[in-house]
Amino acid sequence: MFIIWFIMYYTSLINLELNLQAGQGLTLGALGKYFSGHTAQIIGMVSLKLLLYALLAVFIYGGSSILQKLLALDTSITYIGAWYVIISILILLLPLKLVDYINRVLFIGLLIIIAILVIGLVSMIQWDNLPLFSPNYKEISIWGVVTPVVFTSFGFQVIFHTLTNYCNKNAKDGVFIWKLNSCNSIYNLDL
Repeated sequence: MFIIWFIMYYTSLINLELNLQAGQGLTLGALGKYFSGHTAQIIGMVSLKLLLYALLAVFIYGGSSILQKLLALDTSITYIGAWYVIISILILLLPLKLVDYINRVLFIGLLIIIAILVIGLVSMIQWDNLPLFSPNYKEISIWGVVTPVVFTSFGFQVIFHTLTNYCNKNAKDGVFIWKLNSCNSIYNLDL
């Protein structure tokens, strides 16, 4: 977990520095073109699109399955997923300022829930019985469960250019936001 967090944090600082050196928030592909040319742009665009596809699939499936269990619905997960996507699209079609406020409220709620969960979990851990590794770590099914979590922990990588512009290219504000995001990623890895 620590190694993944370190890689995420290091790459986020590199991305922040590249955006600050470019003088504006640029996507991964645009940064590649700005610093290294057309080939780097293609590699950056393909990497970003693959990450976005993986995130989209994980979030749609995860959100749909949570709604299915939370509401105790007998409806198929495909049908719930379709409605989940439609409602998400309708929210994103709202004016940008309203979407920004909704996102802020959701982020504050996320931080509060994370704090409550961490405090609750830490108080319930029996440190004497905590194994360092699962005895089943060689089984492929274990890694299949962990893989979506690892992909989602890198999810904030797609918004660097937006956050750079949002912070008015202020390096201190940008580093603070990346620290918050990396803490959220640690929480995701702990799940």
